[in-house]
Amino acid sequence: MLNQLRVRATDSLDKVFLDRPPRNEFASATLLRNECFSFQLAFTAEEGWLPNAARIRLDVESDLAPWIRIYQVGHIASTLPTYPRVDDDYEWTTPGLYPDRLDRLQDPFEVKLLLNRWQSLWIQVENPAGLTPGRHTISFSWRSSQDETVQLARTEVCLTVLDAMLPEQSLIYTNWFHADCLASIYQCDALSEEHWRIMGDFIEVAARFGINMILTPCFTPPLDTAIGAERMTVQLVTVHKEQDRYAFDFSLLDRWIRLCQDKGIRYFEHSHLFTQWGAYHAPKIVAQEKSGEKQLFGWDTDASGPDYVQFLHQYLTALRTHLQELQIYDHFYLHISDEPVE
Repeated sequence: MLNQLRVRATDSLDKVFLDRPPRNEFASATLLRNECFSFQLAFTAEEGWLPNAARIRLDVESDLAPWIRIYQVGHIASTLPTYPRVDDDYEWTTPGLYPDRLDRLQDPFEVKLLLNRWQSLWIQVENPAGLTPGRHTISFSWRSSQDETVQLARTEVCLTVLDAMLPEQSLIYTNWFHADCLASIYQCDALSEEHWRIMGDFIEVAARFGINMILTPCFTPPLDTAIGAERMTVQLVTVHKEQDRYAFDFSLLDRWIRLCQDKGIRYFEHSHLFTQWGAYHAPKIVAQEKSGEKQLFGWDTDASGPDYVQFLHQYLTALRTHLQELQIYDHFYLHISDEPVE
């Protein structure tokens, strides 16, 4: 039998490590009707129940139940959580297992339990159309998987929903979206139909969590790439070259813009026009020539060289005209370089 199950509610800013209890106590909060609100349930079990890893049942009782999502917080290994120089504001600086990954649980909720270790559940409450104003109690009943009539613990949290809606944010908010990484992790061809479907799913989630500007790979972003190496090509602008003249096909870019707008994105961040860590070179840009596809620019291209300057003049002129025709020129931002030197 399980000797004792301890459960403590804590806020969303707490980090529940395996070897120490949560810092904060949490019992109630207020939120606006369409606000996405999150908190955690930290739990641990004393010795006395074998095997050392088991599952227990979690029941949720509340009129907010249709709008509640539950995730189990997973731990990932971090061998370099900090650089040698740190200040006193770090919670933890040593290598170890850090709470980070969220694994969605489906109803009926089964929680994985490790003996003598603190774990946590991430509880998310959200209804974009608006929750019912007033006071709502959420009751969590922890039950034995062997006998569901046995209640191991009970936790209650009270949420008061104010009769007001959170307005659309006025900030322009971006976290870099790496299209090539999605093609790599899902093992599909870049810009294939499967890739477009996957990108759409991730763009939708990004917008749901407040991102309204997205890194747009007009050319393959020259980010976090070792000198001389290259990332998978995800170039949305098709370049045609004939002698020293360039023509541009924006069809894929237009598809990207439509997809992002359908998912709730309002602003676009053009991929970097120069390499990271100094802006010394051009990004990887490929073009269609009579002989086939050819890489025009890259690590061997001087950022201020005449060939690239001429290309940029023609490209940016054509891009501006096209964006003005789409009436989104004022929502399109050009990123020059990441971490340049003086």
